[in-house]
Amino acid sequence: MPASEAPVLDLRQHAAAAPERVAIVCGDRRLHYGELEALANRCAAVFRQLGLQRGDHVATLLGNAPEGLAVAWAAWRCGLYLTPMSTALTTPELHYLVRDCDARAVVAGADWAGLLRADDSLHWLSLHGNAPGFTALEPLLAAASPLPQADEPPGALMMYTSGTT
Repeated sequence: MPASEAPVLDLRQHAAAAPERVAIVCGDRRLHYGELEALANRCAAVFRQLGLQRGDHVATLLGNAPEGLAVAWAAWRCGLYLTPMSTALTTPELHYLVRDCDARAVVAGADWAGLLRADDSLHWLSLHGNAPGFTALEPLLAAASPLPQADEPPGALMMYTSGTT
């Protein structure tokens, strides 16, 4: 099938058509399309409040967190490059990726944040709890608008592989 004919997952379209439909199931957690859309919009607002601009990089270390998709949608809606990092990597490997992708922000699950050494060089955000040197993301999300941003330039994905692909 040509790429031009491939179906596109438009989160906003799904959220408008069926906001109560389950979008993500992760263990016993469920996120509906409407919730995912609002969370992505809130996260995009946080990224902008932090001063992230089109072309900046956000690295993530989230494991299998449903919120990871909201963070991804938020990055894409802000014109950011998203660099997901594997939880199987070592601390030196993770810091190499953060430096190499020129991240301006890192979003890490509190369970994984201990693999990283936060410093003052960029924004370190923790999800699902506090981590030393990190700012908890949940209070920022709670205070942010769930409405779409006025300008949503497309972002992109920046993937690292182990070199075996």
